[in-house]
Amino acid sequence: MKAVQGIMKRLKLELHPEKSKLVNLNEAGFDFLGFHFHKVQSRVSGKSAPLTWPSRKAMKAIRTKIHDLTSVSWLRIPLQEILSNLAPVIRGWCGYFRRGNATDQLQALDRYVRRRLYKNFWRRGNRCPFGKVS
Repeated sequence: MKAVQGIMKRLKLELHPEKSKLVNLNEAGFDFLGFHFHKVQSRVSGKSAPLTWPSRKAMKAIRTKIHDLTSVSWLRIPLQEILSNLAPVIRGWCGYFRRGNATDQLQALDRYVRRRLYKNFWRRGNRCPFGKVS
């Protein structure tokens, strides 16, 4: 920790005493800039490797944005406009988090978007163009 503090001091930066701590990645991970960092044993090689994926807070934030853009209050707005508002939000979020090991989280987000759009179609009385959503 003293070595890190020395480097930070040379960069004229300060560590926040409550937020900065040493973490054993084998036991617990940490969140930084929306990513969760954790050391996980590989299913293929059996070796431990540090992996990153979107943090729970980041997942909750994107689900909240998607929920807000597909809520009941948007039923009077044409569906094409809802989709055009939703697409850049999802594209930007996926573009940021694609760098990590986010396959599971991206698939969960995809399922969430499909459920929200299916619900929106159902409330409008339309048939869902992408079939039954589970």
